[in-house]
Amino acid sequence: MTRETPEIVQRLKQEEKNGNMQLTNLKIDKKKYIMNLSSSNNVLKTLIQTAESSKVSIIITDKYGMIKYINNRFSEKSGFSREEVLDKKANIFFALKQPKSVIKALKETILSGNIWTGELQSQRKDESTCWMNLTIIPIYNQQKKLSYFMSINQEITQRKEIEQSLKIKENAILSSINAIVLTDLSGKITSVNPSFLKMWSFDSEKKVIGKPVFSLWKKGGQYMHIMDTVIEEGGWLGEVMALSHSGRLFPVQMSASIVKDDYNKPLQLMASFVDITKQKRMEKNFKKFKKISDEADYGSVIYDLQGTILYGNDSFAKMHGYLTDDLIGNKIDLLFSIQKNNVVQQILSNLKTNRKIIGNEEWHVKKNGNMFPLLVTSSLIDDEQFHQPFVAGTMIDITKMKEAENQIIEHVEEVKMMNQELNIAKEKLATLNQNLEEKVKDRTAEVHKLLKQKDGFISQLGHDLRTPLTPMLALLPLLEKRVSDEKGEKYISMIQRNIFYMKDLVNKTITYAKLNSDNITFSFTEINVFELINDLQNDLHLIFRENQAKIKNNIKKDCVVNADLVQLKEVFHNLISNAIKYKQKNKPLIITFFSTPLNNNQMMLSVKDNGIGMTEEQLDNVFYEFYKADGARTDVDSHGLGLNICKRIIEKHGGKIWAESNGPGEGSTFSFTVNIVKEPIKLEQLKNKER
Repeated sequence: MTRETPEIVQRLKQEEKNGNMQLTNLKIDKKKYIMNLSSSNNVLKTLIQTAESSKVSIIITDKYGMIKYINNRFSEKSGFSREEVLDKKANIFFALKQPKSVIKALKETILSGNIWTGELQSQRKDESTCWMNLTIIPIYNQQKKLSYFMSINQEITQRKEIEQSLKIKENAILSSINAIVLTDLSGKITSVNPSFLKMWSFDSEKKVIGKPVFSLWKKGGQYMHIMDTVIEEGGWLGEVMALSHSGRLFPVQMSASIVKDDYNKPLQLMASFVDITKQKRMEKNFKKFKKISDEADYGSVIYDLQGTILYGNDSFAKMHGYLTDDLIGNKIDLLFSIQKNNVVQQILSNLKTNRKIIGNEEWHVKKNGNMFPLLVTSSLIDDEQFHQPFVAGTMIDITKMKEAENQIIEHVEEVKMMNQELNIAKEKLATLNQNLEEKVKDRTAEVHKLLKQKDGFISQLGHDLRTPLTPMLALLPLLEKRVSDEKGEKYISMIQRNIFYMKDLVNKTITYAKLNSDNITFSFTEINVFELINDLQNDLHLIFRENQAKIKNNIKKDCVVNADLVQLKEVFHNLISNAIKYKQKNKPLIITFFSTPLNNNQMMLSVKDNGIGMTEEQLDNVFYEFYKADGARTDVDSHGLGLNICKRIIEKHGGKIWAESNGPGEGSTFSFTVNIVKEPIKLEQLKNKER
């Protein structure tokens, strides 16, 4: 498909040509200048003096390509200052991948002493790209040895972008599955795409170029009407009977429009054609079926094997709460429950095997969302002329029948349930009357005993598990020194990681068991939280650095609380660990600590992160023991005890702990309350007291 060069591209090329006239003049000056160099010892100085006053971009390099000078114009265009590029390779401006053939021709031309002119893609200081038209001139000294290269540059980015855009549009037309024709304003064909040649049975574009466009269809008289509509309204859409090169008639849908230039001046007419032969055949086949079913009081539908509804009678549409036109072209899945979206595929699979399904009970969904039952008979029909099978179905609404059936079933079930509930109530009443108080007392004692046994068992189990871990941790470094192969080192690393995990789990389990006991005592003291966070930041700085975490301590410097120092540290450790574990990938972690005084002699302390955030369900369950968020269920480093331990510690301090999040990706905030010292101690006093 051939096209004339658009006017805007011609205009840009003319502007570039005008600019190149200046370059040509400059080249002539250079030739004169080069001839006059035989009496000059300072070649570079003379070149710079000449380039300084030039209004075009100029680079001067030595014979090895090292930059010795750029003029002000080039600096403005590229964004580089002279100091940034001096004594650097000139290819810093052309670091982008260039065609090998172009680079080869460039080198061969300038090294042989000839002037090279061509186009290269360049890169500015801000890394944006542009296209340059380059003229590179070799400069010789008085001994006729190559000394320098002078490059004269003109930006042509705008033209290249327009040419690329036009190329894409041209390729889109060429690759379109629709037949596309371009004509001049008199209606003579100037260009066609491959789809047109195939649709009209032409084997060559030459056989159609110059023909009047109205020769493409049967009723040529339509041409004037179409032309008038296109000119008056800007376009035309309709059906015509096409006439192929071989004389075959076939129906097509045609759309025509005017192609205008940037100044809204009409240039050409464009027409696009779609062969609708198959659709027309289908319409003919449907007429017989439609005539019968339109008057029926049962639902009737036809859809293809992709599930697209091709026809439905009024009864079919009405029983689903739609108008007929609302359903044509939609998927039949629309009428089935979302929970059963594979029903259509099952029906189609069954039909392909059995050809017919008689009296199948299906549940459909009305437009208002209500479900209702249908008795459906479906048949797979082959259209020999169209070679495209489709499904024809008839359906009867059996809602009333199902309601009556359900009422009978519900009545029978109600009677059964009432009898069962009556018998159960009698049995429960008899049981409650037998030594009710003694059983309650026995059960209460049993529960306390079981809880005590559970705590003792967990505590003892923790101690028993920790005992063998100590020698294992001591022996692993010795074993690691003896292993030299990569596979062995990998196994030892895996063992070591799991031992540390076991040790942490054992410690957490023992802590959990202790916190469950009523006998645990806390050592309350006055703690400056601002200083505590600073200490934690220093202690954990390696962990923060490994995880690219940034800490913001916004705790007020005079924030002093009454708490157990060890337990409060445990809370902050767990919350920090939780923030690191659930940070977002490829995003630096920010953990912020801040305090808020409350009216009831309590302080609210908060730890906020910008991690993956939590759902409503996770917020409701996050403090339960052994609970893991979805993202950590398979995480071998997560045991689900940390936040539950935080909860128990804060509750034993007489406070509350909770979590907040705006949803996944929005980070999380964990806050808890602790008692404050009624008369805050100054920071200096507290430090002296701690000493």
